[in-house]
Amino acid sequence: MNTPTNFGMFSKNFNDLDDLKNNWGWFLFLGLLLITLGVLAVGMSTTTTIVSVIFLGSLLLTGGIVQTIYAFWMRQWSGFFLSLLAGILYTVTGIFLIIHPIEGAISLTLLLAAFYIVGGLFRMITSVMTRFEFWGWALFSGTVKFVLGLLIWQGWPETGLWVFGLFIGIDLILFGWFWVILALSAKQK
Repeated sequence: MNTPTNFGMFSKNFNDLDDLKNNWGWFLFLGLLLITLGVLAVGMSTTTTIVSVIFLGSLLLTGGIVQTIYAFWMRQWSGFFLSLLAGILYTVTGIFLIIHPIEGAISLTLLLAAFYIVGGLFRMITSVMTRFEFWGWALFSGTVKFVLGLLIWQGWPETGLWVFGLFIGIDLILFGWFWVILALSAKQK
């Protein structure tokens, strides 16, 4: 029995693997490419971190310029100063990240460590207090997140040079592995 899944405009029947089966080689190639890029990102985690911070800075700079132009375009609007302030903040932050990517990475890493520590504690406490079904997995996840946050914070500021690159690389490897498994399972069907 085929059960359709709904993902908006990407709605497909994922139990019908005909498209995947016919193109399994391309999906395998995509997966292997992502794994390769992930291994390179992990191996060059400092470079990956700096490039990703500069990219984030470019996005913020572009968004800030657009927001500032929009504020002046809609200057009769009551939210003009708030919109202008947001545009200036994005622009200045973007410029700072582009000009000083190492300091930006170090700052963002401290923020990430705080997020992991607080988020991990919150998840651990909530899972123990509510004891919902499979609460042990939430407790485990919160504990891992908390420990990662502590490790990042303990090694800070040095961790700021490589943590983002490492996380990006790991994500690419895992996503690539997903595509490899999907391609190989589609080939078998």
